[in-house]
Amino acid sequence: MSVAVSPAGTSRRQLTIISHQNATAILNHTPSASGERYVNTEGFFGHGGEWHQKASTAYFTFTDATGASIGVSCEAL
Repeated sequence: MSVAVSPAGTSRRQLTIISHQNATAILNHTPSASGERYVNTEGFFGHGGEWHQKASTAYFTFTDATGASIGVSCEAL
């Protein structure tokens, strides 16, 4: 699985889950102790998701279409 991340305004990001039914959602910037954090409550398969990045590493969590919780550690290419 890979995730494509692109700006969607000044405080939002669009995330597309590649190779997982190509689900797309807009996540909103949320305060974080360090790094950048983006969340939503219904964007992926009717469930929420979270993207938390610091430097070139990010952790992405969401609930897939079957209800399974998915957590992925991502590195920038």
